[in-house]
Amino acid sequence: MLKDIDNIKIPVKIGENQLYLRYNLNSRLYLEYMTDYDRLTNTPPDKWSVEDTLHYLRALLIDNFYNENKDNINNRDFENVKPTISELGQLLSDFDIEELILSITEAIVASLPDAPITEDENF
Repeated sequence: MLKDIDNIKIPVKIGENQLYLRYNLNSRLYLEYMTDYDRLTNTPPDKWSVEDTLHYLRALLIDNFYNENKDNINNRDFENVKPTISELGQLLSDFDIEELILSITEAIVASLPDAPITEDENF
C-alpha cells in the first residue's frame, strides 16, 4: 500500500517545464522547517496567500530535483533546495494561482491513504 502512495504524481506545467507534484515526507519536512506548519495546514486553500501557495508548490516539487536536493534534504538545509521561491515566482503569474492551488490540493489528497471500511463502530 505504501509503495502505491509513493508513486502518485500530479502533472503540472510551470513555465515551459512539465513537472510533477508529489506530497511525501520530504515535502512535509520542507513545510515544517520553512513555514508556520500548523497555521499553514489549518488554512483552507481558498485563504492561502501567494507565499503559502509558493511554499506548498516548492515543497511538492522537491522530488523533481531530487538528485540536486538530496544533500540539502539530508542536512535539513531547505533554504537551498531547488527550485527557489524566486524561480517559481518568476515563472508564475496571478492567473496561474487558482489552477495551481487545485493541482496542489489534488496532490496532497492523492497522497493520503484510503480510510479502511469497517462495520465495527468502535474501530
